[in-house]
Amino acid sequence: MANLLILSKDLPYPLDNGHTLRVFHPCCQLAKQHACILVSFGEKTPHLAELERKNIFKKVYLIEPAPQVKSLLRHFRWSNKDFVKLSAPQYHKQVVTLLQTLVQRHAIDVVMTFPAILTEFVDPLKNVRKIADSCDCITLTYERLFAHQKKDMSALMRMSSWLSLQRFKNFEKKLPEAHDSIVSISPADLNTLKKLSKGSGHHFALIPNGVDAELLAHNSHESEIDNAIVFWGNLNFAPNYSAVNYFYSKIYQPFLAAHHVKWYIVGKHANQKILQMATDNKNIIVTGFIDKLYDFAARIPIMINPMLIGSGLKNKVLEAFALKRLVVSNSLGMEAIIGAQAGVHYIQAEQPKAFADAILLYMNDSLGRKRIGENARQLVEERYTWDKIGRQWNQLIEDKKESPAAIQFTSVGKIF
Repeated sequence: MANLLILSKDLPYPLDNGHTLRVFHPCCQLAKQHACILVSFGEKTPHLAELERKNIFKKVYLIEPAPQVKSLLRHFRWSNKDFVKLSAPQYHKQVVTLLQTLVQRHAIDVVMTFPAILTEFVDPLKNVRKIADSCDCITLTYERLFAHQKKDMSALMRMSSWLSLQRFKNFEKKLPEAHDSIVSISPADLNTLKKLSKGSGHHFALIPNGVDAELLAHNSHESEIDNAIVFWGNLNFAPNYSAVNYFYSKIYQPFLAAHHVKWYIVGKHANQKILQMATDNKNIIVTGFIDKLYDFAARIPIMINPMLIGSGLKNKVLEAFALKRLVVSNSLGMEAIIGAQAGVHYIQAEQPKAFADAILLYMNDSLGRKRIGENARQLVEERYTWDKIGRQWNQLIEDKKESPAAIQFTSVGKIF
């Protein structure tokens, strides 16, 4: 058994976004074999008590967010490696001191950082192994965003975006210097991180996400909603927002509206432009957040995934697979799902008319939807359950848990 310190940018509960999923479920699996201590940034909320009742973490520590007043030095950086240290040096020092204290107090073997952008707080820690989860490679995300939007940017915006990209690129290429292992979620993300490190030979690991037991056990007895498609996700997340806008203007309006296809857009934070879509067309329904998403999604014949930007793994695809829903997606939306084959586990379409044609074809082919849905479900059961993903995380800890000689604990006064 190892003692693990989990450093998370937010409290990993409730499970309403990709970050909380990426921290909560691996920790559930790690806690079966190891002692987990959670350190999270944020204010105390009722969700803290809910998380503590899950009995995943032996102890939970909350760190107050960084102060709002920031030093102007942060504007002169060429890397995001020391952003907080430049912005609020005293706060940075306090956090590092606290973490080193907790490493000693709990005899920590491995510090795990979710996500890797928190590296500046763990880099100074001594006598402990370190693993960073660079889940979605930020460099890859920004490269795709910059390439997609560059033609519509002003010269000033183009310069600002280019500078942001360089800062993240310089940060991520130095990650191997601060950690014993770097984890990422998809081959595309991992390959970009490896290229940035210029073949350093550093240890990289590919560990995807999974689906939980509740979803696998889901059994809906309600009838399907006829002639319906669904997209779900956090709607102020740029890749989701751009996907919805693209689908509306390039696919739904030209090719599907006349067929009266019902399009359910599910998720928090829909902006005025998305809400206007529903105002202009009665067959577009913006539902907001749905607490029992799986019950609802299981009634929609087709899930769409027309991604234009972003990186990482689309959790919504694994969820749709587990629900045996037919997924129509472009290649970018499926790049992280290892083992998924077009025509076997999902339908691939790149151009707008081909995307619409696939939807209309399978809307009237219930047997085809069922066959592909069953194949998709089988893939999830074989490769993407959290039990199976958890074994990969536990093996990584086994490989890294041999810690340096124990150091003597020195009491430090309360910082926060």
